[in-house]
Amino acid sequence: MVNGYLLLSLAGREYFAVFALLAGTMKSLFILDKVATRNIDRIEKMHDGACIGSVYSIRTWLLVICMIALGRFLRRSVLPGEYIGTIYLLVGWGLFLSSRLMWRVWIQGRKE
Repeated sequence: MVNGYLLLSLAGREYFAVFALLAGTMKSLFILDKVATRNIDRIEKMHDGACIGSVYSIRTWLLVICMIALGRFLRRSVLPGEYIGTIYLLVGWGLFLSSRLMWRVWIQGRKE
């Protein structure tokens, strides 16, 4: 997210951050929260000693691979910095916002 905002500031397009944050919030609420909830349920059903790779489903691992590939593509692309910065900020904010679900479960579990 920091790199995204820096790219926007270098291009003098800080106002693109408003769009990125709004779109990232929508992505979080309508897409990523569902994925996070499924992952939380999956983790809670796991037994101690389970393989760390089994924390996520095959579908989620494929999503991670796609995000890595997109990130590498963007880094090497010839798109203007303000577009790349907007995408970085949008995706980063969406992931950060949806992580609240896992943090909530983890904190509540520690208090019990």
